[in-house]
Amino acid sequence: MSTVAEPPADGTPLGSLCEWVLGPTSFEEVCRLARDAALQGVHLRGDRGPQDAERIRGVAEASGVRILGMTPAILWPRDGADLSNPDPDVRARGLAYYRDLMELAARLEVPAVEIVPACEGRLEALSSAAEEWGLAVESLRRLAEHAAESGVALAVEPLNRYETYLVTRLEQAAAMVSEVGAERMGIVADAFHMSIEEADIAKAIQVAGDRIGHVHFADSNRRPAGFGHTDFHPIFKAL
Repeated sequence: MSTVAEPPADGTPLGSLCEWVLGPTSFEEVCRLARDAALQGVHLRGDRGPQDAERIRGVAEASGVRILGMTPAILWPRDGADLSNPDPDVRARGLAYYRDLMELAARLEVPAVEIVPACEGRLEALSSAAEEWGLAVESLRRLAEHAAESGVALAVEPLNRYETYLVTRLEQAAAMVSEVGAERMGIVADAFHMSIEEADIAKAIQVAGDRIGHVHFADSNRRPAGFGHTDFHPIFKAL
């Protein structure tokens, strides 16, 4: 499950069902499950483009849910698209991919699109971590300009070391966002990834503070909260 920033006036967070955790399940069924679980929306898997906006909107509206976020679906080396890659053609494909996601998000009035600075599946630097950090910052600045024009916010998500490299902890994501300096850019806190990478999850959340725009709730084994060994009480308190 995910919660997203920009809650209603009464301060209640909005909850959504992350589509990708359900595997090969139709979008119609995902929306139905979210509604039946009394959630307000669905967190969309990012393997669609602007051309899919009308169908997605129709299914969501028929189910009475909103699209509250988007998670990228590109993998390295399969898709050859990566924001921090030293190859300029690969970075260009990464930028094009995220721009398409932002256009889809704008059409669906989605609050934010999540970004992974070093593509999921790439576990080490191809040049150097310092150079690729700079390339990621440059790419994020370009995306932030596009996001400002489209009215969509961006959120950098740290993934664990077995899925990516470069940004694996909240403090790294916060540092990158600070360096980019864009107004509409925050970070994602994912309990599963944090259970691997953070020495103290609650403290990491407190340090990241109001930069956190999305929170993903999954247990230490990536099953629903309560099915692993993560203690969520201090996490909720920190949030």
